[in-house]
Amino acid sequence: MKKLHAVLGTLALSTSLALPAVAQTTDPTSAPATETSGAAPEPIGGPTAAPAASPAPVQAARPRPGPWFFHFNVALMAYASPGRVGGPSLGPGNSLTFFQQVGIGYWVHRNVRPTFTLQFGERFTTVNNAPQCPATPPANAPPCTGELALAAAIPWVVFTFPPFFAGVGAIIGGVTRSALAFDMGVFGAVGLALPVGGGWSLGAAVQSALWLVRDPVQIAVAPAVMITRRW
Repeated sequence: MKKLHAVLGTLALSTSLALPAVAQTTDPTSAPATETSGAAPEPIGGPTAAPAASPAPVQAARPRPGPWFFHFNVALMAYASPGRVGGPSLGPGNSLTFFQQVGIGYWVHRNVRPTFTLQFGERFTTVNNAPQCPATPPANAPPCTGELALAAAIPWVVFTFPPFFAGVGAIIGGVTRSALAFDMGVFGAVGLALPVGGGWSLGAAVQSALWLVRDPVQIAVAPAVMITRRW
């Protein structure tokens, strides 16, 4: 019996000595380093968000051009049919005639502009180098130099398709054939105008007039250059 107690006491002592070793081998702090060597730790406050894209710049709307319009033209007569029966046609070779126009208009629609224009013309040379006009030229006399060839008003409507335009209207005033006298007819023009800034534009056009009252009917054509402004 004493031997049995001695054996049991020995077994109990050996068991108590072995327990710390087992507990040490199962200590979580002894886990391999490979279990904690993953990705870098997240920063405080969570993962960093990608920077937000900056908004696209907003372009300021261009100011809408005003409805008013001004123009000034200078033209040279390129051709005019005979102003009297049996007379010659006129052009730079036998009748150097210049025209000027000044006018104002208003856009009632983006493509429609009623315009009122005044036109004047001066003749500097003429058929056979005729002398200066006498105070009272005889009937059926040829056109003479240094005279007022035209003074007229032109109410017309212009259709605009930038940079192009075309217009038609009436022309009413005095026209010199052998003498300055009343006439009226149809006026038309086509051309283009290119903006140069500040509402100003430079352009060119071909103008024509068909005179209907006096006999014979006369047509005249003149290329022109112009400066215009819209505000």
